[in-house]
Amino acid sequence: MGIVSVKGSGEMKISGVKALNITGKVREGFREHVWVLQIVMIALIAFSVTRVSLMATFYPCSIAMMAASLRKSTLNLYLMFPVVISFVLLIPGSENSTYFISSLAAMLLCTAFFMATTKKNYSDFSRMIVCAFVSLATNVAYFIATDTVYMINGSLILLDAVTVCALYFVFHVFFALFDWKREFVSSPESGVSAISAVWTLTFTGIFQEAEGMLSGVPVLSVLFGVLVIGYKLGVYAGVTAAAVSSATLFLTGMIISSHALIIICAGVAAGLFSGLNKHTTALCFTAVCLVFGLTCSGSLGAFPKWPPLASGILFVLMPSSLSFALTKFLRRLAHTQEGISDIRTDDILKILERYRKCFGQLGSLYNLGLDKRSIVSHQFKGMERVIDKLEEDIKTAGNGRITPVSFINDTRYRIETQASGYARSGSISGDSYITRRISGNKYLMILCDGMGKGEAASLESNLAVKTLSNLIDAGFETELALHTLNSILLLKSKEEIFSTVDIGIFDCEKAVLKLYKIGAASTYIKRGNRVDAVKMATLPMGIVDGLKIDYVSMKLQDGDQIIMVSDGITDSGRYAGSSVKCAGAEDAAHSADSKWLDGLIANVKSKDPGTMADLIVSAAIENYGLRERDDLTVISAVVRSK
Repeated sequence: MGIVSVKGSGEMKISGVKALNITGKVREGFREHVWVLQIVMIALIAFSVTRVSLMATFYPCSIAMMAASLRKSTLNLYLMFPVVISFVLLIPGSENSTYFISSLAAMLLCTAFFMATTKKNYSDFSRMIVCAFVSLATNVAYFIATDTVYMINGSLILLDAVTVCALYFVFHVFFALFDWKREFVSSPESGVSAISAVWTLTFTGIFQEAEGMLSGVPVLSVLFGVLVIGYKLGVYAGVTAAAVSSATLFLTGMIISSHALIIICAGVAAGLFSGLNKHTTALCFTAVCLVFGLTCSGSLGAFPKWPPLASGILFVLMPSSLSFALTKFLRRLAHTQEGISDIRTDDILKILERYRKCFGQLGSLYNLGLDKRSIVSHQFKGMERVIDKLEEDIKTAGNGRITPVSFINDTRYRIETQASGYARSGSISGDSYITRRISGNKYLMILCDGMGKGEAASLESNLAVKTLSNLIDAGFETELALHTLNSILLLKSKEEIFSTVDIGIFDCEKAVLKLYKIGAASTYIKRGNRVDAVKMATLPMGIVDGLKIDYVSMKLQDGDQIIMVSDGITDSGRYAGSSVKCAGAEDAAHSADSKWLDGLIANVKSKDPGTMADLIVSAAIENYGLRERDDLTVISAVVRSK
């Protein structure tokens, strides 16, 4: 059992053996070497896509990739190394050596041209025209130089040039997705198309010459990619990814036309079943692929059965950390600069800025001490914070485009809660609580214990719970919301009215729990058989002006349990007959009255939050026996990873 004492906002000290890893400063992760991984990944992609031959004849990917990468930065010249190595290792056969050599020459010429003209800011259209012209010229020049003009195939040469232009656009959008310093400004459809095309080309380049079972890996990669995109972004994105991927596979000769139709149907299925859990979605997706594969096999070969099965299994077994990372990456597709109305975002931000300054000035004007004007001051300051948040959201969204896909429920973690209680005055409890999802992928838990008992206490605690919940969800900082409520309680009546407040805010993306405790009982965190109590020595709400507010922040993980209790639960321990001796001063602060609760929580093996809450309330009632009981309330929560 660990006992937590608070020294300041967000700072904690834990006593006890093997205390949980709790800290007031949450680590954001190891990001310092991300750029190295990105360079390695893009180099591997460059090596793979260079190997891809379209129509078993020409190699357009290297030209387009080098032109698009140099458009972003001349530092991307390093991609020349994997591209040239790939060309050297290819050693193509005599039947397509002509286009292989001309593609290599075109890539070198384009790279030299764009490096020599770096000071000229050519548009993307101009670069596409340059690439197409160089491709045409090198092909024709090679035939002339080798006295094989009679072998020129005009259709193939034009197709090569057109394909280079299309691939330039694909790689241009793809590199924009990895430019984290800038917002992604293309449409979501362009982003999905670029991701699907590059994903397909990468695996095709690796396994294009493979035989046997390995020859089906490109189909497996396409099905898996379509399933992920359709599940994350919906039907339209799933169909787009399937159409682009299947067309790419068809041009590389990996599939026939009927197989392309099957993949498109699979994209529809991935989007249609995206509202279900991932196991059901994977099962339905696999079934669609197999059923259409049996009915639309085509005369040149049956659709392979193992890639759909393998893609469904991989999707189910995909770690939650990878799924979360993919979600964050795909969010960039939604943050575009294509607005849906004629109102300029700059004008909106200017208006909001005027309102923000106005509310800030009014908040300072009314901040004159303990009277009704202090409440107004808190409200004005709260509105200033709300507008700050709104401005930030608009800027992040990229000139105000409304996100076409909802990511609200697609977080790395979720939380399950249940509550149990007992009212000492008939059916009316002086305790009130709320558990709900709020904006910003947060989950809010509030437990308040009103002064006294019966209807009066219930009204006060209900006021506290609803006020805090609405203010926090509206965008008020938690500290400001608590100060506002404290001022309301101080001025609401000439009589003394106070309430304890216990707030837990769980971040469903980072698995970080923030606890604010204003005169509240301990909160218990259970991990495995280990139980730690979080306690703060603070006055209840409505006692003094200028309330000091501290909070505790802790990193949780899958399976951790959170137990919030009212004072009636811990007070019942004085009647439990426990005779626990405290070894030190900090242990003494955590009285023997609550030691029975530590042991009870540790001994409950169930991960069901309802079972935990019911057992604690039942044990507290048993502790009181025939004595008058206080109101009893328990909120039990379990952290789950997706």
